[in-house]
Amino acid sequence: MSETMYYTIRENSIYVPATAWFKERCIAAINESNKDYIIGSLEERFASLVQKVDEIEARYSNAAEETKLDGLIARTRTYICTAIAIGDYTALLTRLDAIEAKIKDNGGKVIEQKEAICIQAEALFAAEDSKEAAQQMKDLQQQFRNLPVAFDEKSTAIRNRFETACNGFFNRRKHAFDAQEQEMTANLQAKIQLCEKAEELQNSTEWKVATETYQQLNEEWKKIGFVPRHRRDEIWQRFNAAKDVFFARKKENFETIKTEQEENYAKKLELVAKAEALKDSTDWKQTSEAFKLLMDEWKKTGWVGQEKSDEVWNSFLAAQNIFYKNKDAHYSKIKTELDDNYARKMALVLHAEALQNSEDFDTATQEYMDMFEEWKKIGRIAREHGDGPWERFIKAKKSFFDRKDAYRAERKTSILKELEERMFTERGQYNKLSRQLETEEQLILDVNERIANLPTSLRSYQKREEYLETLEELKANVASMRQQLDDLRYNIQQDEREVHYLKRPFRKKEAGEKAIVEAAPNVDAASPELQAEAEMNNETAISDELPAIENEHQTGVEDRPQNENEQAG
Repeated sequence: MSETMYYTIRENSIYVPATAWFKERCIAAINESNKDYIIGSLEERFASLVQKVDEIEARYSNAAEETKLDGLIARTRTYICTAIAIGDYTALLTRLDAIEAKIKDNGGKVIEQKEAICIQAEALFAAEDSKEAAQQMKDLQQQFRNLPVAFDEKSTAIRNRFETACNGFFNRRKHAFDAQEQEMTANLQAKIQLCEKAEELQNSTEWKVATETYQQLNEEWKKIGFVPRHRRDEIWQRFNAAKDVFFARKKENFETIKTEQEENYAKKLELVAKAEALKDSTDWKQTSEAFKLLMDEWKKTGWVGQEKSDEVWNSFLAAQNIFYKNKDAHYSKIKTELDDNYARKMALVLHAEALQNSEDFDTATQEYMDMFEEWKKIGRIAREHGDGPWERFIKAKKSFFDRKDAYRAERKTSILKELEERMFTERGQYNKLSRQLETEEQLILDVNERIANLPTSLRSYQKREEYLETLEELKANVASMRQQLDDLRYNIQQDEREVHYLKRPFRKKEAGEKAIVEAAPNVDAASPELQAEAEMNNETAISDELPAIENEHQTGVEDRPQNENEQAG
């Protein structure tokens, strides 16, 4: 047998001595002819282990997030403890342990920093809402994200604590904004009603009564609060415009009436102004009707004088010609746009039909939703195509979601069967353990009775000590059994809730179609596209049910109450 500091040779084998990290182990077989060669090779191989530790130390000193080295250190230690090499394993593994200890210390500092941020976030959540508080909360979120990941059992709890404070703060802020928005919307409706009353009066010839009414409307306007910012100028201008029309007419009524020719000239100038205002309109149908009405009104207006007739007529005609020229150019492009819309919609139809047999239900569901949104943005197609493309698209969608519903029902049945089988097993375990508990409790009574009936003697004293020792063991068994029964009772209750959840009747959501109509008020709510969108929203809501059930089914043991009283609370 031959021994050195780093290895031992016996029975033609090389052994590495035991360390604090591993037991003595054989690393190679040798003979007299190859002994020196193998030992040298193994000593050279140890240098590669030293190099790995050197690399870890270098990465630790330069890493932006040193906690990411935890896994590498664990893997390297495992390899070193089983490596086929000869060298100073104790020194090498001590260096690894020192790096790991530093990382854990730094991870603790990160946890302390995150706890400090949590305290600040919770203080903001408890404080009065303000714009400055919202900015401070956003800054805290950025600070929290900038901190490195800490491999600590507290890390998840701290992250959940911080997210709870942030979500609570911003949810409260959203509710406040919603209430303010509702109030301003109600104010807007009240001011619209005042505008309508003012507009009804603007052509009145009851000058005194109408003037008093306008004064009352002004007072009511002042008492109404703010309206949404983007509507303030518009609604105020509308209210003032109606008043301006009335008071302008009132002023004209009390002025000296001008000659009929001057009045006709003024009327035709107004028609020219209206034509000028309409010349760049792209509302082709309504504006064409408006120009016809302007022309009819022009014909009814009297003579304006020779010197002004050509001037005012040319101005009116020029504005009208600009509009009709733009209208002709617009309709020349419509056919091309309709054909392009048809091509785009047919591409969606073909993709929907290709996707209807997909087994990737989550991805395909999102794909159908994206295609539906894209469909709504494309625009109309030529009437000659009718509803054919749309019906093909909806047929493919329905085929897919019917398959998806069948798949989901099958999964639900499987989970329900597994739960019921597990509940049967748990109830059997509970009953068996209850009977064992009764037996152990009866043994405690028996031992207590024997202790009480022991006579006074030296042998009785020794016997009493034995009984007391037995009694402690029985009590420990009883406490353990009761804890097991509590755990089983909790598991059974959880499983019963899950079974009840799975067996409950499902009612589809009805909010889909209403939301679509509100988003597009100019579209018929009974149209096939809107009905299909409401159905698709319901399909999506249903598809979310099973993942929620599976998550509840996988609730961890650490979330359970510790006893029956805590569960009742």
